[in-house]
Amino acid sequence: KILSVELILAAMDYCGEAFCEGERFIHLVQHYLCSSLLKNCMSEQTQIAFLSQKIFLVLVYKFKGHLKQEIEVLLSNVFLRVLNSPNSSFKQKALLLESLRSMSSDPALLTQIFLNYDCDFDSMNLYKEIVHMLTKLGGKATSAPMSVASQRAADQ
Repeated sequence: KILSVELILAAMDYCGEAFCEGERFIHLVQHYLCSSLLKNCMSEQTQIAFLSQKIFLVLVYKFKGHLKQEIEVLLSNVFLRVLNSPNSSFKQKALLLESLRSMSSDPALLTQIFLNYDCDFDSMNLYKEIVHMLTKLGGKATSAPMSVASQRAADQ
């Protein structure tokens, strides 16, 4: 399975412009690859989840014009749901956070997410939900109880 996912990643990563604009290929990506990514991004096998999330990032960059609904479904049903779930493993959350970090390093992509989802009445507020989730997770990380020595140092 790992070899298959690696081959798909290589094909997606190095595909040319004609490949990205071909109607038949876009149909295959929309109907087969995206549904497979829904399952594989949440896989307990770390390597499969990691490679699947890399494929998702390639799709976001190369096919975002054709995959608006699919990107919304993957971000809301995989990324946000797993990060919000107390039943998700640390590894799953760490992988998803790394993918979000990668997406967040591109200001143009963040702007496009805001414009294409938050400013569209028919879409969910993805940008807002992502920021809210990251804020929530960051608050949990910084809300650990302080030791007595740390409290004294903070008071001074």
